[in-house]
Amino acid sequence: MNQSNIEVISFQGGDGSSVCDAVKITGALNFASGIEAEFEFIQSFIKNSNIQAIEGSVISFESSTFHHVKVVTTNNEIRNIFFDASEFQKKIENESIEFVKEFSVVN
Repeated sequence: MNQSNIEVISFQGGDGSSVCDAVKITGALNFASGIEAEFEFIQSFIKNSNIQAIEGSVISFESSTFHHVKVVTTNNEIRNIFFDASEFQKKIENESIEFVKEFSVVN
């Protein structure tokens, strides 16, 4: 078995309430896995049936990259969650352009 193909994603850092308290995603083998991990984290405390819309944006600094994800619930509550995506953002060049242009989901 090739150990380099085993993906073990973990969530570290803060609670995601700000850039300073961002949830750090580690272990993603590619950009798509990092994005999927963000959605899994969100769905761990907001049921999928309660999500009306999710919109993401990228905040780039010289040495780090953060994803700001805005979640709108079915009762129009807005939750802002910040992820430290520095580890997997750099793997974006290996993904198709259609996948990475913008991620927005409406249920």
